[in-house]
Amino acid sequence: MFFNYKKFSFLKTFFINIPSFKYLILLSIIIIFIILILEIIYIVFYNKQSITNYFKFLAFFIFWIIIPIISIQFLNTFNHLLISIVSIWVFDTMAYIMGVLAGKRPLAKDISPKKSIEGLLYGAFLTYIIFVIYFSFIEKRTDLYWIVAISPFLATIGDLLESKFKREIGVKDTGNILPGHGGMLDRLDSIIFAIPFIVILNIIVIIF
Repeated sequence: MFFNYKKFSFLKTFFINIPSFKYLILLSIIIIFIILILEIIYIVFYNKQSITNYFKFLAFFIFWIIIPIISIQFLNTFNHLLISIVSIWVFDTMAYIMGVLAGKRPLAKDISPKKSIEGLLYGAFLTYIIFVIYFSFIEKRTDLYWIVAISPFLATIGDLLESKFKREIGVKDTGNILPGHGGMLDRLDSIIFAIPFIVILNIIVIIF
């Protein structure tokens, strides 16, 4: 049978495991509260933003963090999560290097002037090559190729969305925890945007 209802069993296990779900929600709330307080202090007191922008940031931050954290538990294995994170970080690094070396055409000039089409394409290509080598000689896993294939594009969309948000509220960096590297969201925006979509595709793969 093409559609197997038994493959929904992992969802049943997730929702029956109430203690695990409660702890995950509690952890999400704690993480959100701590980071949110630090970011709000920076935006309100150091960037002198209005109360309207404060609430924009609050709504954005809750949506941007809590959904990915909850989504993580739906990933099929720890390898899916690890490959998702590592492939995005590798792509970010490759895209930055290639953007500096060969970037000519801006990807979204009004949102993020430093991002280039060349950086995206060359960065994605080099990321694929790196993981093809890794999956061929170190860890033979053909079932994880699809994550590497979509991660660069999801990561880029996440970067652009967060850049758009920062421009809307007039913040250069969403924090100052990592000097010279932007705020916490600047380091995580690619990952936290990509994870829910990877989870959705992973569920589709499991079902079909």
